[in-house]
Amino acid sequence: MKKIIDVNIIATMSAGKSTLVNSLLGKKILPSKQGACTAIVTKIEDNKDDVFKAIVLDKNNEEIVRYSNINYEDMKYLNNSNKVSEVDIKGNISFINCESITLVLIDTPGPDNAMDERHAEITHKALSSSSKMLVLFVMNGGTLNNNFQKSFLQDIAKSMSVGGKQSKERFIFVVNKIDEYIVDDDIEKDVLEETGEFLKQLGIENPNIFLVSAEIALGIRRLKNATSDEKQGLLDEYRYKINKLNSNVQFHLEKYAKLPASSQQIIDKELEAAIKNDDKIEQALIHSGIRSLEEAIKNYCFRFE
Repeated sequence: MKKIIDVNIIATMSAGKSTLVNSLLGKKILPSKQGACTAIVTKIEDNKDDVFKAIVLDKNNEEIVRYSNINYEDMKYLNNSNKVSEVDIKGNISFINCESITLVLIDTPGPDNAMDERHAEITHKALSSSSKMLVLFVMNGGTLNNNFQKSFLQDIAKSMSVGGKQSKERFIFVVNKIDEYIVDDDIEKDVLEETGEFLKQLGIENPNIFLVSAEIALGIRRLKNATSDEKQGLLDEYRYKINKLNSNVQFHLEKYAKLPASSQQIIDKELEAAIKNDDKIEQALIHSGIRSLEEAIKNYCFRFE
């Protein structure tokens, strides 16, 4: 029987959490926008089916409707419905490939945007759990001093302080939207070191920090799967951002990731192949940091094989 590994993805408003989930899926399914967006719990279970099917539940956990191929517009509608509490989706999470593990991504409303009080309970349970649940706490590097964010991070600090090494390792701090920094910014000092110091002040020692540009990663993966009619529009939209990552070494986010040597070798080989093939798009995907984050998630999951 396969072991189920839950990955609970938590953030306050405008951190880019839904975009990050979409980038991990490789397609735009969850609605995303500036400000409050996620209002329901969404669980996405890997089953290697390229078609994403869904069951929609109300506050009593009773089924409302089923979708045989759920899409972005469906999710926008469901997210705005006061009848919907949870959407359970099954489909292909392509970066994980293990016969003994089933990965489940859990997207919850931010603590500052929970329409249903049970949603906040789910998030708090994820923080205090002593189980094997992995927690990705998504942060916007430009808005660290957010009161709701500080409150949640203090809860994380408490959980990490009593759980020992194993508890600490199940928390990954994802600093998103790195592509919004300008070329003159010092990413290592202004983002990585500053975030580490900020977390240390809240009682989180030696945090596992990953820098990502989820929006670019999602755009590249959409581009790879686009029809011929869609490709030119996506190329026009992302050409500048792809070039920004490729042309500026400090935006090569994979170099800041803390990964085991074996995982880093995987990333290095992918980048080497992309450079050899002059594949600018694949190079930018690696530089976006998303592949390093995926390897970190895989490493955590493989402990439970």
